[in-house]
Amino acid sequence: MKIGDNSKIAANAVVLHEVPPNCTAVGVPARVVKMNGVRVSNSDLDQIHIPDPVSEIMCKHLMYIEKLEKQVEELKTEIDELKSNQDKGEQHENL
Repeated sequence: MKIGDNSKIAANAVVLHEVPPNCTAVGVPARVVKMNGVRVSNSDLDQIHIPDPVSEIMCKHLMYIEKLEKQVEELKTEIDELKSNQDKGEQHENL
């Protein structure tokens, strides 16, 4: 593997391919981000807009909790209606 003259490799970068001269490489795997002092456009090196798996899972869990809470409320309503109907039936029997 060849690292070109005057090239810089960032700490913890994993170099898998040759790095041309006068370049800066970063990341895992290492990618050239500067060449001759000019930033290289690299669309797949977006470290700002990366997915957040923890946030995604939490969002899914919150949606599931909301669904369960709605089901619990519906069941409570059904139980209250059944109790109410049962109480009405007992009142008619006492008359």
